[in-house]
Amino acid sequence: MKLLRPLAGYTLYDNKTNDYIRRELRITGILNKIDEYGRNWLSHLQRMPQNRIPLKSYHYRPQGRRSVGASSCNCGDGTDQRVQSLMFMIMMMMFCVYNTLVLPTFLYGSENWTLTALQRRKIEAAEMKLQRPLAGYTLYDLKTNDYIHRELRITGILNKIDEYRRNWLSHLQRMPQN
Repeated sequence: MKLLRPLAGYTLYDNKTNDYIRRELRITGILNKIDEYGRNWLSHLQRMPQNRIPLKSYHYRPQGRRSVGASSCNCGDGTDQRVQSLMFMIMMMMFCVYNTLVLPTFLYGSENWTLTALQRRKIEAAEMKLQRPLAGYTLYDLKTNDYIHRELRITGILNKIDEYRRNWLSHLQRMPQN
């Protein structure tokens, strides 16, 4: 709302609610957009042929009961092959979401950004907040950012931003002077 409130011409002292400002500006909230994307994805899944992996992973339900105590899914050597394949499918779907939704959103217009050191640290922190669970680690596992990038085989967002800026600069240099 830091952006929308001044855009609508209000301050915090005007006592206008977030919903009121969104309705006035005719802007849909991000949670509503996420719900809409979820409904669209579900209707997309229903139209898929039965042999597609995303549909299989959506309809997968574990059989039997889990024993009382620690989780039986440790993904080690003795893990059931079906559980490993399901976890692989989920991880691949998360990579697809990361590459098609998160990265373009993060990098939109990044070739023109001027980043301070503080902003670079915040971008890297936000990136790792998304990638650490994707790799199956928590903050307490004390894995470095480079280690997680190497394990996931993902280039860091800051490196992509630098690459986009280099490409934009070379594009500008190739443009005619007039």
